[in-house]
Order: sequence, then C-alpha cells, then structure tokens
Amino acid sequence: EEQIEKFCNFSKAYYFELQPFQKFLACFIFLKYKEDDSLVFDEFFLYMARGAGKNGFVSALSNYLISDLHGIPFYSVSIVANSQDQAMTSFNEIYNIIDLHEDLQNEFKHQKQKIASLDTKAEIKFHTSNAATKDGGRQGMIIYDEVHQYENTEIVDVFSGGLGKVKHSREFFIGTDGFLRDCFIDKLKQRARNILDRNVPLEDDSLFPFLCCIDSEDEMTDYDMWEKANPTLGMVKRYSYLEQQVDKARSSAVDRSFVFSKDFNFKQSTA
Repeated sequence: EEQIEKFCNFSKAYYFELQPFQKFLACFIFLKYKEDDSLVFDEFFLYMARGAGKNGFVSALSNYLISDLHGIPFYSVSIVANSQDQAMTSFNEIYNIIDLHEDLQNEFKHQKQKIASLDTKAEIKFHTSNAATKDGGRQGMIIYDEVHQYENTEIVDVFSGGLGKVKHSREFFIGTDGFLRDCFIDKLKQRARNILDRNVPLEDDSLFPFLCCIDSEDEMTDYDMWEKANPTLGMVKRYSYLEQQVDKARSSAVDRSFVFSKDFNFKQSTA
C-alpha cells in the first residue's frame, strides 16, 4: 500500500494524475505475497488502442522504480522497441521531465544515452530489438514496446536472461494490435485469454493481462464503444484533444466508407 501511494503521488507531482484504470494497474504491480515478499505478478501485458497513455504510464513508472522512493538498489530499466525512435519515446519523456524540475535534477543524472539515480545507482536505457547485439544485463524491469511488431520471441528471450539478479524484477509488454499474425502478440493474447478464462491457475502463470478492446466487429463503427479499446476517451478534460482527433478520424471514416480497427488504424473496407 505504501508503494502504491508513493507511486501515485510521484506521478501526480511530476507527470500527471493517474486515472482510475492506471491506479488499478498500480495495485497489481506492487502486489506481493506476505509469506516471502515475492511479487504475485511479474509480467504485465497492456493491450489497448493508440492514445490510451501506455507510454506515459510506463514513463512515470520507470522513473519511480529507479528512484530512492522505490528503494531497491541497481533496479535498472531497459526500454526495448523495434526502432530507436520508438524506444526513445518514454526515455525522452523522462529526460524532459527531469530537465523541467530542479528537485529531480538533485536525484537523477540525465544524459542522452542513460538516466541514472544518484541514490540507487539504477539506470534507464533504451535499446532497439536487434537480439544479435544484446546480452542479458542486470535489469530490474524490461519494457517491450510495440510488441505487435515482434515476429518471434528472440529479443524477449535475450533480455529476460538478465532478470532475477535484482529483487522484484518485472517485464512489461505494451502494444496495440498490428498486422502480423501468428507472431509474438497473438501468442501473448492467447496466453492472456487462458488466464482470464481461468484455464491456467495463478500459481502457474504470473502474467497480469490488461486487455482493452471492442467485443465484436459490429462495434467498430459505433463511436460510443471505442472507449472499450481506449479507456482514456472521455475521462477528463485533458484528453479533449484526443477525442477531437478521434472524432475527426471517425468523420473521415464515414465519408470515405472506411472501417475502424481496434488499434486506431483505418483501412478501406472491401465489403
């Protein structure tokens, strides 16, 4: 409970006030067994539409986890994506937040290649998903961004090899729903469904799936249903710009006889 409150307060002070679904996620991130202080969930699958705040959430979380507030020495974070630009999305956000707050500059040394806590000696680095050039390292948390672009498990296998050397290590898989089928994300979705359908006991799989999507193809063209895929839509005023962009896209889709897909990509209907 103390870690949950600290993280929520940290995000509010320097990033943004967490929305209810994000606070819900935070509860399970820090959930531990009383018997041995181990994590109940050490893998997290955040699957939701574009603009839902996935990167912003992991930015605030990453910055918190390397800090003295979290309090675990050498709890380093690796952000992995297919392209350098995507891998740097959260990294640059954290860099800029530290750059804007003098008190954070007393706690973190922020450079263009890494961000480090002066107290815990933990670091945040970004990586592109070229498995041939990487080794396991000693990460506390690994964030796999845009997992719908992963063709196989190769990069996950390489980076996950560095886990377990630091207390309470975690992995985050974040993405929407791309165009690659029978690849990494489809297998991850099936794994998540098995958990949600209670086909797998909790003690056999420590993945926490958080899946936001419409329930049927009929809902693709129903604007009121889109919040199922993007829980930030309509929540507070600060997301009004997002609603405006989505509304413009909706109008374009209607005008051009397009259909709306779950990951906010439009493609011409063949019907």
